[in-house]
Amino acid sequence: MKVLLVGRYNDSDSLTGPEKFAKRIYESINSKHDVTFADYFFDGSKYGLKQKLFGKFTVRDNVFKFGIFKLFFFTLKLKPEVIHILNFERFACVVCFASLFFNTKIIYTAHGLISYEDKYFNNPSITLKLKNRVTEKIIFRFSIYVIFVSSFLESLVLKYNKTLKAKTFIIPPGVDREFYGREVASHQNDILEIVTFEYHPSRLRGITLLISALNELNINDFLTVLSENSNIIVLNHKSIVLKKNDYESYRHLLKNKDVIVCLSEYDTFSLFTAEAMCCGLIPIVSENTGVKDYISNGENGFIINNFNKNELKKILTQIGNDKIYRQKLSTNAMTVYNELNW
Repeated sequence: MKVLLVGRYNDSDSLTGPEKFAKRIYESINSKHDVTFADYFFDGSKYGLKQKLFGKFTVRDNVFKFGIFKLFFFTLKLKPEVIHILNFERFACVVCFASLFFNTKIIYTAHGLISYEDKYFNNPSITLKLKNRVTEKIIFRFSIYVIFVSSFLESLVLKYNKTLKAKTFIIPPGVDREFYGREVASHQNDILEIVTFEYHPSRLRGITLLISALNELNINDFLTVLSENSNIIVLNHKSIVLKKNDYESYRHLLKNKDVIVCLSEYDTFSLFTAEAMCCGLIPIVSENTGVKDYISNGENGFIINNFNKNELKKILTQIGNDKIYRQKLSTNAMTVYNELNW
């Protein structure tokens, strides 16, 4: 079967959640089907207008970067039986329009709702906001199936577009085998090792809440914040702020941590939290985080409603002081790998 994958292919090991999903899908089906991966010349400082319109560059094997017109005619010639748009990219409209000239099935995996993100978090220009909104409508319109990464995202999208209901499915991203298992048992740590991350504006409120809660508690903790935001100030002296190039890898970083906190105003899944759970970290997430689908409150983690600081303080105190309960939560958190492994 001829399959055309459309998205952003990152050839490095430093991947966002959607990039990791795209790469793993390609790797999992490449040997089973006639697969082509179509990427685009995104970097304006590296590629000129000629390449962005007519270029073609081989990244590896059957992974290519295409210019807009080159991709259109390539798709017409290839006539794939299935086109899978792996994440939101504006250039994906090209394959949608090309599909008008032959029989194919378009599948779209939505990792977010870009029109919602632009309205509340991204603050793009009016022109870019319009481009994104039109692109999203086109992709939804042409897709016979729309896959959401969580029930949270599905319910959010259906608030704005109820007509999609008949063609939606929920399939979460997978977790790599390397993230399964702990190196240090959680109950052996005298210090409660907490990690949180901020790579999106929607998480800043939650980090502020966490820092405030910890400063009001008397528990033996250490907080690690992953962020590229130099404006984050952690008043708790038992803490550190790390940038991506400050640590070897997520897996290495998580090996002796106890708790992962993701209190976000909008996070459609949070693969990092899922990976941390598979490492045995206890998740504390907000109700607006998609990975909550895999958390049973008090059994393998916690879901905080309405950014309730008192509830957060109570949870941190309990798992900070009760090592047996902490170990139980950690062991239960790891079992999510059975549902999320590739």
